Amino acid sequence: MTEDEFYAITRKGKRHLLLLDDLVLDGTDYAPYHPGGKFIIERTRGTDISKFFYGGYNLEPQNNGTNYNHTNYARMACNGLIIAKLVRGVNTGLVKIAQESLASQDQMIKTFKFVAAPGTTLSPHIAKHFPIDWTGKHYLMQEKRGDRYVGNIRHYTVSNCMANDSYTDYCKALESHIAVKNGDNQKIYRMQPALLSTQPSTDFSLTLKVYWEAKGFSARMFESSTANDGATWMVKGPMGKSLGV
Repeated sequence: MTEDEFYAITRKGKRHLLLLDDLVLDGTDYAPYHPGGKFIIERTRGTDISKFFYGGYNLEPQNNGTNYNHTNYARMACNGLIIAKLVRGVNTGLVKIAQESLASQDQMIKTFKFVAAPGTTLSPHIAKHFPIDWTGKHYLMQEKRGDRYVGNIRHYTVSNCMANDSYTDYCKALESHIAVKNGDNQKIYRMQPALLSTQPSTDFSLTLKVYWEAKGFSARMFESSTANDGATWMVKGPMGKSLGV
């Protein structure tokens, strides 16, 4: 099923189609039996539910809602709802941490730069810059040890502007525009063209906030980086439903 076909069906409002990774689920008949209530299926119709399914987010952040890690039984239920695979350019690869930089004064947020693991290459769909209508897409990540995938699976929204080199350049450009607007006699700074390239990149960056008490994916990422243990991570994407802006 193509994305256009997916959106055409969901816009009619008759079927509760959902995306889980690159799978299309039809939750219409299952909605009344969902343990969390059918309103959740109805509320997320036409969206990518991966981040909720894997426990990375909840639908009630203002009420300190609980993040739920779904069980293997839930996965089996999902398998019974699959009606198609979404056709899009998504590749799976293996990466390692190449660099990190602090993104908050309390050291709870860091930006990690990833490169392809030795003997592998990044997906050709990973770039330094993406079209604006890709806003909202994400990467799926999980640690890989030997031939096994271990630990939690998490989704992180693509945010190339937080990459250390891009962030620095964006700040220079903004400061330049502000200075000129305030009457300073200087040239407006133009960003480096390479940072705005949509061509395949040899690296990408993600910004993570660590939740030590949860002892989940983010804690493992921070521990791995601090220990410099050379961990390997599976990455899939960019994927998911974009905002289409």
